[in-house]
Order: sequence, then C-alpha cells, then structure tokens
Amino acid sequence: MSTYSTRSLLQCAAIAAASAVGLVLMTPLTSWLAVLSAPVYAAVASLHMLGPMIALRWTRLPWAASLTAFLAALIAMPFSTLGALLVPALVLPALAIDVVVLLARPRGGWLGLYVGALCGGLVIFAISFVVIPADVVGPALIVTLLVVRLGSYAAVMRLAQSVATGLVRAGVRPSTASRPDRVRRGS
Repeated sequence: MSTYSTRSLLQCAAIAAASAVGLVLMTPLTSWLAVLSAPVYAAVASLHMLGPMIALRWTRLPWAASLTAFLAALIAMPFSTLGALLVPALVLPALAIDVVVLLARPRGGWLGLYVGALCGGLVIFAISFVVIPADVVGPALIVTLLVVRLGSYAAVMRLAQSVATGLVRAGVRPSTASRPDRVRRGS
C-alpha cells in the first residue's frame, strides 16, 4: 500500500479549498444557467472539475482528483444549490478520471489524462439526467449535452495542464516524496 506525504495531502486540500471557493462563487451563475440553457450550464459547470484535474496533473498522485473533488464538495456543499448532490456530481467524474489514468500508467502520459477527462465527461453526462426534467429531454438535447460535456472536460483538462505547468514555472513544485514510486518505506 502506498503512503503519501502530509505535504502532498495538504496540497490536494489547498487545491480543493480553492476549488470550493470558485464553485461557491459560480453558484449564482450556474443556477441561472441551469434554468436558461442546459448545454450552456454543462459547459460552464465543467469548470468545477478544474481543481481536481489540477491536483491530478500537478501532484501525479493516484486518486488525487477523487480526493480533491471529495474535499471540495464537502467544503462547498452548504453553500451550493445542489447541496448533497454536489458530492456525487464532483466525485463520480473524478473517480472515472482517476481510474482511467491509473489504468493508463505508466505509458499513458498526456493521452491517459485526456481519455480520463473524456470518461469523466461521460459520467457527468449520465448523472445530469437525474436533474433534467424528463419532458425536456429529446434526441437533440442528448447529443448536444454529450458533445458539450466531452468537449468541455477535455478543455478543462487542457486548462489544468496549463495551470500545473505555470505552477512549476513559478517555482511551486509538488512534493517529490508524494509520488508513490518515490516514497521510502520504513521497516
């Protein structure tokens, strides 16, 4: 079993806190967009996965996206119109991303990240039909939402890669001891 350094866990927690603040600040906009247009809401709400994707990309830790999404959901839940639904809405796509990235390692590289993002988009696409009224669901909306969710999750992963690269260029580095392949084990 791998262990992670306290520093790397705190990094995920800090990213989760920032993600939760962003989510809470976006809540009035996303609530309004959910009523106005489901596809526009889907594109904008995909930004909620930016924090978990940054954590995964930057720390390169297994399950970093899921941990970060869970913490962000717990922090933002009392302030979100989604309430408790925020936990599965953030954690399930993050789990899908983490699983795909883990299966793609060690050779997956950037391709594994994008395939993971597409799988996360597919999961949130399926989840979205829990809250969309059945009387408005039609073939055009289904296809549009699928394309928007997949495209926006891929775009958010690209943005997460840019942020992670920017952090490293700015001198903020993830803990090298946090990587499971570099953790020293005691007796």
